[in-house]
Amino acid sequence: MPIKSSIAIGDSFVLSCGSIATIIKYHSCSNIIIETNTGFIGSTHAQLLKTGKATDWNYKSLAEVGFIGFDPKTIKNYKLAGDIAYETWRKMIKRCYKENWFLGNPTYQNAIVCDEWFSFKVFKIWFDDNYIEGYHLDKDLKGFGLKVYSPYNCIFIPQEINKLFYVTNKEKVLPIGVKNNGYSYVCTLSDNSFRKIKDAQNEYWNIKYKIIQDRVNTFPKFKEIIEDYFEYYFNKHYKETK
Repeated sequence: MPIKSSIAIGDSFVLSCGSIATIIKYHSCSNIIIETNTGFIGSTHAQLLKTGKATDWNYKSLAEVGFIGFDPKTIKNYKLAGDIAYETWRKMIKRCYKENWFLGNPTYQNAIVCDEWFSFKVFKIWFDDNYIEGYHLDKDLKGFGLKVYSPYNCIFIPQEINKLFYVTNKEKVLPIGVKNNGYSYVCTLSDNSFRKIKDAQNEYWNIKYKIIQDRVNTFPKFKEIIEDYFEYYFNKHYKETK
């Protein structure tokens, strides 16, 4: 079928992002179907192709791993900016792959995102099925510290639960929940001082357990997840001391 244009089916163009777009269908100069070498198929305009400004939504534009995976314009009244699913995905990718981001956030060091969630399109499907308004995306409680964002490890939980298991000790020699004030050992949850590390640590875990039970009573839906993770957390961080 003849095409009334200076471009034709089969023509290829290098986009500004470096992708190569090939025309696979031609409806009009404002509705040209392209396929990129990254696998994206979508509609664009002739002028955008010629100037290299057509968008490859499979291009890994976020931290060199994340890509959108679909053209947002194809969804009525949808915009990426301000979308809670997009912001959650964007922050997740940045935590794991933005260079030196974890220096100020050491809990994310060595954290990764599963390959399928590099695509926002795929992540959004899971997000829409699981999101609970006001809750936070967590990778640790179901994954027992694996540091992998995936549909198998992640869950949306209240911030009150999310904060339960932060590890803030800077003195790695001492057990979690214990600090040295120069004269004695202090339980970080009570500020009570002890002559022995063991006593300060035991007070920390006794108080921590009571806090855990309080959260279980407040959020009974998460009882099993909280208690299972607390057992893992205790076994990982409790130190035999004198």
